[in-house]
Amino acid sequence: MKAVYGSRFATAYPTEAEIKIAKREWARDIGRHSREDIDRIFGEVKRKQACGDQSMDWPDIGRILGVCADTSEQRAFKARAREQERIDQEVRKCLTDQGARERSEAARLREMKNIRERLGL
Repeated sequence: MKAVYGSRFATAYPTEAEIKIAKREWARDIGRHSREDIDRIFGEVKRKQACGDQSMDWPDIGRILGVCADTSEQRAFKARAREQERIDQEVRKCLTDQGARERSEAARLREMKNIRERLGL
């Protein structure tokens, strides 16, 4: 957070004692996330700051973890969307295959009818 917020971090947490209190307060919540998740979260925080999102102007651990929830929900939504697309593709393939089989069967029956007619059967 120091790297992202600079002097604002020092204003919000001016002493080592206050930093320790914040660490104790939020350790479990933060500990639930991998290093990659935390990097991704701060990437999103920086993006929000760059877009003028004033809610990210001050170092607020709860708000930052809220960004984490947003990104987790977004990842879950995208995963569900990818799975639904995969299912849709499978359904389309099955329908296409079924349609091809039906067209093939119809063509086979027409051909048999034509042969019978030519043979006078």
